[in-house]
Amino acid sequence: DILILLMQANSEQGYKRTTLLRQASFTLDVLKVLVRLAKDIKALPEGTYIQLQGQMQEVGKQLGGWIKSLTETKKPA
Repeated sequence: DILILLMQANSEQGYKRTTLLRQASFTLDVLKVLVRLAKDIKALPEGTYIQLQGQMQEVGKQLGGWIKSLTETKKPA
């Protein structure tokens, strides 16, 4: 779902792009919770969890930067 939202956002502009990116960010947050729960119930090994957590954090930083760059360009000078 995140990949689809990112691909859609890449082909849009303005408000629609920002909306899609925020949806992707929310979906990533849900994924983070699900992965954490999987680790807590021992369905996911600790090492795998750590690796996934790092990757999700990096995606979140990049996604947040993209959203920030779009919202900063809309502020009046």
